[in-house]
Amino acid sequence: SFLAAGEDTKNLSFEEQNEYMQGFLSTSVGRFIEEMDPEVPTLVAVHGMVATATVGSERTMLLGTDYVMLPSMFKDRRVDYVALGHVHKYQELSANPPTVYSGSVHRVDFSEEKDEKGFVVIDIDPGIAGSRAVRSEFNPVWSRRFVTIEATIQDDDPEPTDTVLAAVGRHEVTDAVVRVEVTLPEGVTLDLRRVRETLAEAHSVTGISLNVQRAHRTRLGNADTVKDLSPRKMLDLYLKEHKIPLDRREVLKRYATPLLPPDDTNDADESSEHWYTHIAGPNELESAFEIRRRVFIDEQGVDPEIEWDGQDETAVHAIATIDGHTIGTGRLLKTDDQEVVRIGRMAVVSEHRRRGIGETLLRILEKHASSRGALRATLHAQTYVRSFYASHGYVAEGETFDEAGIEHIAMWKDIAEPRSEHGQNGEQGPIIGDRDDERGLL
Repeated sequence: SFLAAGEDTKNLSFEEQNEYMQGFLSTSVGRFIEEMDPEVPTLVAVHGMVATATVGSERTMLLGTDYVMLPSMFKDRRVDYVALGHVHKYQELSANPPTVYSGSVHRVDFSEEKDEKGFVVIDIDPGIAGSRAVRSEFNPVWSRRFVTIEATIQDDDPEPTDTVLAAVGRHEVTDAVVRVEVTLPEGVTLDLRRVRETLAEAHSVTGISLNVQRAHRTRLGNADTVKDLSPRKMLDLYLKEHKIPLDRREVLKRYATPLLPPDDTNDADESSEHWYTHIAGPNELESAFEIRRRVFIDEQGVDPEIEWDGQDETAVHAIATIDGHTIGTGRLLKTDDQEVVRIGRMAVVSEHRRRGIGETLLRILEKHASSRGALRATLHAQTYVRSFYASHGYVAEGETFDEAGIEHIAMWKDIAEPRSEHGQNGEQGPIIGDRDDERGLL
C-alpha cells in the first residue's frame, strides 16, 4: 500500500501497478538472495498470491484485489525451498526449487469440502548451494469435515420430507459442518423440524436451502401490491415478461405515453429490475438464513455460533426477492421495553447491493414495528454502512465497539407513525422496489 500510494505508481491502473510490483519484488528477492550465506540452506517464506496457484475459499475473503507474484522470481539455484502461505489448498507449484503451499490445517468453508488438510515437513541435506538434496512430505491431519447434502423432490413425490431424510441418511454427518440443498417444485412443503432432528449429531448446520422451481409467471405480490402499480410500471413488466426487444419496447412506450396520466410518465427507468420486500412466512425462513450464511459466515467470516444466536424463532424476518429468489433479509427483535425494537441481521447478496434493496428491507421492518406500537428502533451498524443508516434518520450513540470481530456503532431512530399510513389492520404489505441508487448495504 505504501508503494501503491507513491508518486511513481499512484496514477497507474491496477494492471500497471501489478506489473510494477512484480518487478519491484523480483529485484528485492534477488537482492536478499545475494546477501545469504551460501554455506547455509536458503528458504524463502512468502505470504501472498502466486500466479499459478489454485485458489479456494480465500478468494472470497479478499478485500480489494491481490497483487499477483510470478513464480519465476524464486527460480534461483541458490534457493533451496520456497514455503508459501495465503492459499488454503495444498499444492506444489514448482519442483526446482520446490515451491509449495502447505495449505491450511482446517477447512474454512464448503469450497474446501474435498481438500485434504495437513502440514509439510522439509528435509534439506547439507552440501553445496545449488546441489543440496531437498525432500518435502505432506502429512495429513484431522480436520472437521464439511458436508453438502443434495436432494431433489419430484412433482409426484408422495413423501417429500422422507426423500430429504433419505438423502441425509446417505451421508456421515457426525461432528461435521453440514448444509442441505433441496430442489423442489412450487407448492411442496417440508417438515424441516424432522430434517434438523436427523442432523442432531452434526457439529453445526449452516442452513437448509430450498431451491423452489416455480412455474413461469410474473409475480406481482398480493392484490394491494397490484393495486399500487401504475399503468407505466405494469406496461414495463409486461414488455419484460414477454421479452420484447429493447428498441421495440421504446416504440411501444412512445405510443403509450399519450394514453398514460401525465404524472405517470416518469416512473422507474426501463432497465430497472423489480424486487419485492415483505415479512417472511414460515416456509421462507430457510431462504433468509441462507442469505445470512452467505454474507456473514462465508463472506465476512462471522463465527456460526455467533450468527445463530437462538433468537431467530422469536424474531420477525423480512426478505427481498427477485423472480421468487431471495436476495436480502433483515430481522426484528423485541426488547425489554415494549416501545423499543431492535433491527439486525440486515444482509443483501453482493450482486444486488447498492440498488436500494437494503432501504426497502429497513422500511418494512420499521413499519411492521410501528404498526404494533413500537416508538423507537435500535440497531448495531457495521461502521462502514453507518452513513446508510444515518441517511435514513438513524442517530449514532456512544463509541464504536467490536461485535463478532467487526467494528460496530449503536444507532437509534424514532419510528412512530400514524396508523392510517398502514394497510388494513395495520398490516404492512409487500414493497416493490425499482430504484437503482447509490446506497449500499451488506
